[in-house]
Amino acid sequence: MSLNDHAKEKFFEILEKLSEDRDETIDKVFTAWLAENVFFLDNEDDIDRCIEVGSSGDWGIDFFHMENNPSKDQYIAWGQAKFSKNFDYVLDRKDFEEFVNTINILEDPPLSSKKALKDISDDFMNSRTRISPKRMYFFFCGKMSEQVEELLNDSEWIAKKKDPDTQWLFYDATKILELIEAPETPSLTIEFTPNVMNVSDNITGKKSLVGYIKASEVARLYSDPVIRNTINNLNLREYQGRTKFNQGIADTLNNDAEKSKFWKFNNGITATCELISDDTNSSTEYRFKNLKIVNGRQTSMTLYKKESLLDDNVTVKIIIHETVDNEERSLISKYTNTQNAIKASDIITNKELITKLAIQFTKFPNWFFETQRGHYNMLDKKSKNKFTKKRRLEKEPMSRKYLAFVGDPYFAIKTRDEELLLVESNFNRIFKDKCPMDFIVSHIFYQLIEEIDEKWKNSSDEKLQKRWPYIHKRIIKFYMLGFIKNSLDNLESSEKENILKNIFDNYDELKTGDEIEQKYLDIVIAAFNEFKVLYSEKNPHETEDYTDDDVKKYLLKYNYFPILQEHKESKMELYPDAILAKLKKVIE
Repeated sequence: MSLNDHAKEKFFEILEKLSEDRDETIDKVFTAWLAENVFFLDNEDDIDRCIEVGSSGDWGIDFFHMENNPSKDQYIAWGQAKFSKNFDYVLDRKDFEEFVNTINILEDPPLSSKKALKDISDDFMNSRTRISPKRMYFFFCGKMSEQVEELLNDSEWIAKKKDPDTQWLFYDATKILELIEAPETPSLTIEFTPNVMNVSDNITGKKSLVGYIKASEVARLYSDPVIRNTINNLNLREYQGRTKFNQGIADTLNNDAEKSKFWKFNNGITATCELISDDTNSSTEYRFKNLKIVNGRQTSMTLYKKESLLDDNVTVKIIIHETVDNEERSLISKYTNTQNAIKASDIITNKELITKLAIQFTKFPNWFFETQRGHYNMLDKKSKNKFTKKRRLEKEPMSRKYLAFVGDPYFAIKTRDEELLLVESNFNRIFKDKCPMDFIVSHIFYQLIEEIDEKWKNSSDEKLQKRWPYIHKRIIKFYMLGFIKNSLDNLESSEKENILKNIFDNYDELKTGDEIEQKYLDIVIAAFNEFKVLYSEKNPHETEDYTDDDVKKYLLKYNYFPILQEHKESKMELYPDAILAKLKKVIE
């Protein structure tokens, strides 16, 4: 029996057992098996949540998973799973284009969508700028058609269809079966630098090596195509090419002053093998049977591709565990792939302006300013009940809401995290000479918009159902914030102060599950109505034919906010400021 046939037999045994345990069809448990083995979900509730969306009428999305644990490598993943018992499925252009379009479905679920799809759309839209990358997976028990292969080689077509922050990952029959039984890597020898640490497992007696190797050793191994094509097939992360992380590696190697410190800046490589043999002629050379890199593929592939930049001063950390236990090997792969990705919001944590702002927030005891990512999740239940998620402010999202509120929704939504927070002029624009109320006010109004979003989504009123896809668009929410701020600025300072104090005092006391009074929600409903009227009048050629997606695309293409504001001012006699009227009702 060939390796491939043996893997198929084992694969079907696993699925049949899983089908019996879950009382579901083979094709459904195939998706459950992927959730467990690709996303490392080991809790039945998490698996069920991941594949809940995968039913008929979910527009080609079979699973959705968002890894938002701050202690792990965060990402958003979704995609399709095509099962075929005969492994004869062919990924054609039609299925491929449906797969490509799933990102649009998440951004704009059709009105007929089921609740599961609408819920993951909410998760996606609320997290897409905060969590990256976005990974689109296509698993298929078969092969890819020539048409699809041609499209994947068409850089112009891909540039039109895929954002730089989105990854397409394809697992055909071969790759799926490699998750069951991977082809063996040829035996190989690696030379370490002196002072290798040799550690033995007290239970199994198997050993692990911890040390450093020259980066050129990695490039040497990868120069052998057989090794290159087998050494990574237990690592579920495909090499991603010119990503921010990989470009960072290349930038370090290009810097003569920094590349000798590469071992300090890089997390290194983790691998497993079946046997470690000492070299009797050298204390620094070891031979490995069936070596598999389980973490560090991006590092190792980039070192191979940048071999010309390597010299003897460039070293990389490596840990190799000897194990023949498949379960232990899987656990090593799982837990070494939960490293924390550094984000722009992490880098600014200790900046002086952030520290000052955090001190000022201590005067607002019911509000939680999250200076360190993930800190809120570590609070005890009592503290979480005190703040509630309603009064949790995170640096990056609150920065975008503030910018939208003060009249720049286009910049707020289009700017990437790094430019938004790490470019000094932008950072100062957001945080210099600011106090907590600058961010709290925009946050409260945004939360009121979110409340209406949720109410309309679940409403049985056909009129509200038709409005929901529009208010669900984040760019439209940002425009609404700008309209509210402009109406506030038309008030006398004392009246404005009283209104904002009333809104703050009410929101400051809300508990989890409390209903928000309608008079506050009426403010954002007026802002939504104002946006719809102004947009329709400035785009008469579209009349009622434009869709929520048309509006979103237009607003993301052009900085349209000043134009709508000018139009509003010119029509003030015809259309009195409805937002202003609702704001005044707050203190009547």
